[in-house]
Amino acid sequence: MKETMKDDAKNIMTETRKNKNRKGSEIKKEINRWFYNRINRLFAFNNYSIQDFSQITGLSQSTVRNLIYRESVPNLETIWMICSGFGISFSDFFSDIPLSEIRVVTEEEYLVVIEYRRTKPDDRKHLKTYWAGLNRKQPEEFMQQPAKK
Repeated sequence: MKETMKDDAKNIMTETRKNKNRKGSEIKKEINRWFYNRINRLFAFNNYSIQDFSQITGLSQSTVRNLIYRESVPNLETIWMICSGFGISFSDFFSDIPLSEIRVVTEEEYLVVIEYRRTKPDDRKHLKTYWAGLNRKQPEEFMQQPAKK
């Protein structure tokens, strides 16, 4: 009876390992599929060629090719370079927001936002007044969303 229990325990452990490995590989396939789909949608949306994107990001053409053809999952540094190339934030890359709704921000615009955030809240009203004057608007209407056409 003891031998049977040992065999059962071995069988259970073996099955557990098989299921654990299988699930891990399924998760890896799902992650690969997600990156593949996201990167290809970004390429299609922006109409980039491999060569163009390679020059924009500094990634080698073989790395870009691997990303497009599902041969690899990018590391964090590569994802950061991909985001920079598409002009999107890291969180936009991982979001489910439709690509047409993601606002592309230039590096200059990004630096303005950073400086604005560094500004003391009391001093921000002065910035808004200054920007409004540059755009010939009243301060209260300056920071409003433009009307949709």
